[in-house]
Amino acid sequence: MLVFFTDRDLGKLVMVGHAPHAELARGFVNTQARILRFVEQRTPPYIAKVYRPLTSDLEKNPAAPGRIELWWC
Repeated sequence: MLVFFTDRDLGKLVMVGHAPHAELARGFVNTQARILRFVEQRTPPYIAKVYRPLTSDLEKNPAAPGRIELWWC
């Protein structure tokens, strides 16, 4: 089966940050609830940036979520 997607069909998330893949993945997982809420509130097409939490936030709470921002719609 062949499935074709166009830009009109997809919402895209871009993980932002200069960090090892494991840290980027942990930031993505910790931000999952915010990401799901963001995705549920929007209709594609869009591009959003997912940012890791600040170092100061991680020092207080290792499971601190990052933030997600709409970049293009």
